[in-house]
Amino acid sequence: MQMFALVDAALLTVILFPIIYYLAYEPLKLYIEELKRIEETLQGSEAKYRSLVETTDDSIYLVNKQCEYLFMNAKHQSRLSFIFDKEYVGRAYSDFHSPEEAKVFSDEVNKVFDTGVPLQHEHRSQRDGHYFLRTLSPIKGPNKEVVAVSVVSKDISVLPRLKGEDIF
Repeated sequence: MQMFALVDAALLTVILFPIIYYLAYEPLKLYIEELKRIEETLQGSEAKYRSLVETTDDSIYLVNKQCEYLFMNAKHQSRLSFIFDKEYVGRAYSDFHSPEEAKVFSDEVNKVFDTGVPLQHEHRSQRDGHYFLRTLSPIKGPNKEVVAVSVVSKDISVLPRLKGEDIF
């Protein structure tokens, strides 16, 4: 009787193992390989994005509705004299700018949050007197609501001034 049990077990193993392998293990293995390919692709995309954002000569930063910094590139960090990466997170725009500049910026951010439409204008920095073309763009979440605002500030001080007036 034990011999039949042993033979039955051996036959079940020989028959079931290939079925289990092709129905469970092989698809799982292919799924894991696909996940690895996706991860490598994402890492490559992230590296390209990071290189683009960090090597530009423009200030790039993200703020929330309260005008608190969520991200800023190295150029903007150096403009604000940050020594350590990410020491800006959660700090308010008003911590580094005059009350007048903070009010104008807050109004612009609120307008982008309310309308969901990008906003672009010329801005003169009280910090150094430089002129910037500042573009505020909505960052939308999965439900299409604005969750943050990205800001790109391009120094246009070297462009010729038209009788001291804004050129835009």
